[in-house]
Amino acid sequence: DFKSLAMVAGSMLTYPLLNERAGFIIATSVAFFGVAFAYGAKNLLKNLVISVVFSFIVYFAFAKGLNVGLPAGILGIFE
Repeated sequence: DFKSLAMVAGSMLTYPLLNERAGFIIATSVAFFGVAFAYGAKNLLKNLVISVVFSFIVYFAFAKGLNVGLPAGILGIFE
């Protein structure tokens, strides 16, 4: 299905652009949401909540737990 492929490609292409500007949490949330939607996730609110929660967990696991530098972007309060 080319529509799903295009949506996944679009999500992956926007990820590096958003990562430095908006930050890891927002970029990852957008990418995860886009890929999940492309693969058929129907409940948009549930998809959005899971995307944001997943992004926060990964950010804090790596940035705080493992001390890996990830861009905070506009959410600079998490630095």
